[in-house]
Amino acid sequence: MKNYEEILEQLNVDQFTLWKPKIGDSLVGEIIAWTNFTHHAYGLQDAMLVDTPTGRVSVALNQYLKTGLRNGKARIGSLIAIRFLGVCESKYGTKYNELKLIITNEANNV
Repeated sequence: MKNYEEILEQLNVDQFTLWKPKIGDSLVGEIIAWTNFTHHAYGLQDAMLVDTPTGRVSVALNQYLKTGLRNGKARIGSLIAIRFLGVCESKYGTKYNELKLIITNEANNV
């Protein structure tokens, strides 16, 4: 079990870098917490905090990521890989990020 200092450190979202990918960028790491933060004019944004080889990153969760994480049964400790493929536009004019998501859980590998 984690000690209190480690848990409190995870609550401080400000010490995490917000992932702002360019086309083709990938993020690989371990989910260490779920949180939310004020990211833009729309108010609170759901996010996950990820420990990567280059540091801790906060990833804003859009609907695609929320669904993919839920369907992949992602949890704290899951290893994930996300690749940003670009920005797409729906036939109704709505813009969204196109992403590829891979989740690895020990339970899924059994």
